[in-house]
Amino acid sequence: MRVVVAHQHELLAEALGRLLDDLGLVVVGSACDPPALFDHLPRAAADVLILDAGFDPATGPLVALDRIRAVAPGLRVVVLAEALDEMLCVAAREGDLDGVVLTEAAGVELVAAIAQVVAGHSVFPAGWLRQVQRVAATSPLVALSPRQREVLQLLSLGMDNDQIAAQLYISRNTVKFHVRTIYERLGVHNRVEAARVLAGARVAPAA
Repeated sequence: MRVVVAHQHELLAEALGRLLDDLGLVVVGSACDPPALFDHLPRAAADVLILDAGFDPATGPLVALDRIRAVAPGLRVVVLAEALDEMLCVAAREGDLDGVVLTEAAGVELVAAIAQVVAGHSVFPAGWLRQVQRVAATSPLVALSPRQREVLQLLSLGMDNDQIAAQLYISRNTVKFHVRTIYERLGVHNRVEAARVLAGARVAPAA
C-alpha cells in the first residue's frame, strides 16, 4: 500500500511517515501545504492520502478535497481528526471521504483502517452511524452541496467573492450564485449570519 502524508507541520508529517513505514506501508511522499500536495499527487501513484484535519488551517481540509480529487481522481482519502464535526460528517455521508481516524488511535489501528479503505471499504470511528443519522436529521449543512459548503467555509473566514473564486478556481459569478443559494438554504441574509451557522455546526467527539 502506497501512502502520501499531508500534515501542516513538517516534523509531524515526517514522524507519521516513519511510523507508517515501520508498520509496513510504503510512504511515497509528504506535503505540508496545499500547493506542494497538489504538485506531488499526480506523480506519486499513491493508493491513499492521509490528510490531517488541520492540514490547511486557513480553509480546512474540505476545501482541499475538490482539488485533490481533480489531480488524483482514484486516490482514497483518510482524514485524521481530533473529533468529528458536522462538516466531516456530511462530507463522509456523501462519499467525499473514504475514512476518518481519530488522532487518539494507535498506529496499528491507522494501518488497519488504511488497509480497509484500500480494499474498498469505508472506515469511521465508533459511534459514527449514530452521529451521521443525527446530522442528517438536524444539520442545516445537509441542504448545501459540497461546493457550497466550501464557499461557506471560505466566506466564514472573511474572504470576499474574488478571493473565494481564486481559492476554488471558479468564476466570481459562480461564487455569487453559490452565496445566494447558501443564504436561501440556510435561511440567512448576510455573511455574518451564514458564518454563525457554520460556527454552530459542531458535534461531540465520537464515543
